[in-house]
Amino acid sequence: MHLDEVLNEYQNLSHDSFAMLVLPVLKKMPLRTIVSESGLDLSTVKRVRASRQRPHPHNRTVLRAVASKHARAALSTAGGRAARDDFAALYLYLSRRPTD
Repeated sequence: MHLDEVLNEYQNLSHDSFAMLVLPVLKKMPLRTIVSESGLDLSTVKRVRASRQRPHPHNRTVLRAVASKHARAALSTAGGRAARDDFAALYLYLSRRPTD
């Protein structure tokens, strides 16, 4: 047995774009909006928002799209510029909103 066969790899959540950008936006959105736009189950969305479940890669992509759509709409309503990149839109949205 080799050491690399038994070591677990843990991600540093502070460097994870989902945890840093997507999750904070999802937490500001109504649950029903996330459920209806993502197609995910309410209990799944609740667990993800509470950081009790890490979403499947496909669901991460879906949730990123839902969150960035929300961020772009809010930025547009506030007269802000629209960012084409999802992460840029999320960052701009979070940087312009007061913390709750």
